[in-house]
Amino acid sequence: MHAKDARPALRKLLLSKGRRIAELDPNHWYAGYLEMQADRLVSDLEFVTERVPRGGRVLDVGCSPPFVIAVLASLGYEAVGIDVQPQAFARSQAELGFRAVGCNVEEQPLPFEDGSFDAVLLCEVFEHLRINPVRTMHEVRRVVKPGGFLHLTTPNLYSLGGISKFLLDRQSHFFSTRDLYDELDQINIEGFSGHVREYTHREVEGFLRRVGFTRVEAQFRFGGSKAWTRPIYRLAPYLRPNVAFHAYR
Repeated sequence: MHAKDARPALRKLLLSKGRRIAELDPNHWYAGYLEMQADRLVSDLEFVTERVPRGGRVLDVGCSPPFVIAVLASLGYEAVGIDVQPQAFARSQAELGFRAVGCNVEEQPLPFEDGSFDAVLLCEVFEHLRINPVRTMHEVRRVVKPGGFLHLTTPNLYSLGGISKFLLDRQSHFFSTRDLYDELDQINIEGFSGHVREYTHREVEGFLRRVGFTRVEAQFRFGGSKAWTRPIYRLAPYLRPNVAFHAYR
């Protein structure tokens, strides 16, 4: 099915699974996250389902809320998630047929053999890594099959909004409304850190190559809800607010 035709079906499935997860394992932020992030989640699902045949193995690192792996499992993928507290959505796992494994990726090795997965997702997680991103990302690469890929998404610091935030507000966190103390204090409140740092696309591209991925491609995404920004994004797509990196092993 062509991506344009698949998108509405993926969105419908995402919303259905996401709402059911929120019913089975209530969490105060699931519903808002689903509504706010639906476009990105559908885009992530499109990329994976267009490139990995059904039945393939997909790992979602930092999978909470587990909307994406629930959708992938329903489509016939062997979908596995990594989370610090997978028991938080135990009912959803039992009913919806996906699997989540407990692991703190900042402190522990991934509990999988080398080259275990056709695709690994690291979506809106990279900017939260605070201890040793180099070690963590080497672990991520290790479990990607030769010929497989990493799909990494992160806010684009060098975006129109990010540049504006830096120039006008003198702040380097584009996608946060909290000040730095509150952002970092999330580790004490939620059990995981807020945005430790946001990055430019060139920084992440270079980092992934140093980790050992053979080819890295960047896709600049979203933005343009305000009419005056649309011509800017057409001329300079690298100023869009989100970047998806596709790193191949």
